[in-house]
Amino acid sequence: MFPIIPSDDFELSTITALSPLDGRYREKVKDLVAIMGEYGLNYYWVIVELSETSEITNVPPFGEDTKS
Repeated sequence: MFPIIPSDDFELSTITALSPLDGRYREKVKDLVAIMGEYGLNYYWVIVELSETSEITNVPPFGEDTKS
């Protein structure tokens, strides 16, 4: 499975916010930031995309006209 980033390292910002849950409930939801915040979404999106690129095996080589 994918590694989970420790959420203790995240400061409250627009990329780590869970919106209505932040603020008064920040201590209770801080463990969700690494997974459900904007940062978590982007992090796991990149992981999935990179893992799928290893499946691409039928890519023809570039021709002389496309190299320039």
